[in-house]
Amino acid sequence: MSLPAADLPFAQGRLLQHFELPGVWLERGLIDASDTRLMDGALGLAGQRCMATLFFAAGTALDKTRRAAALDMARQVLDGHALRGTAGATCPNPQVLVVRVLSPLVEPAVDLLRQVWVNCTMETTKVGIREFRAGIAEFIASSSLVAVTRHGHTVGYFIPTHGQADADITALKKASKTLDQLLAAHDVDMETVVADFKAVRKQTTASKKLKVTAQ
Repeated sequence: MSLPAADLPFAQGRLLQHFELPGVWLERGLIDASDTRLMDGALGLAGQRCMATLFFAAGTALDKTRRAAALDMARQVLDGHALRGTAGATCPNPQVLVVRVLSPLVEPAVDLLRQVWVNCTMETTKVGIREFRAGIAEFIASSSLVAVTRHGHTVGYFIPTHGQADADITALKKASKTLDQLLAAHDVDMETVVADFKAVRKQTTASKKLKVTAQ
């Protein structure tokens, strides 16, 4: 909702957000830049200027066990992330899982939701407690989610992270700040940059197609 690194705040205007799964789930929210209680209050956005949402929707109701497993996996990812204090996951009804996060910048929020998506959609390997203990090194090195069971019942999940990168997040924040400053200094609009990029990419694609045809 703003470019904080370039000192370009969301100071005026309104944002209407609308999510709908007809007949199942409807969410509408209005964010008004002049509503300081919402923008900066502890029960609102708490001064954060990025609100990101990820939701999973099923065509039919998910059984209670599957919903609980999905929530457990999502919350385990949230608990291990730097934004855990401003993120949450819930099931508003049996067909929808919602994960939402507040962040000062876009990049950390995208990183968190990407991790949730990967872990909630990746293949799950089920192993007993003894097998898990014996093969812990292999499970750490793998890319599969592990459901640890006891007497046939799942008692926990192991999510391999491969050392998520605080350094990468720091680098992204620095790059974002530099970009915002450059855009502000040269009075360049982000939409113009995106439009120019699309135009160049389109020209490059057309040129490649022409070369292939000529060959």
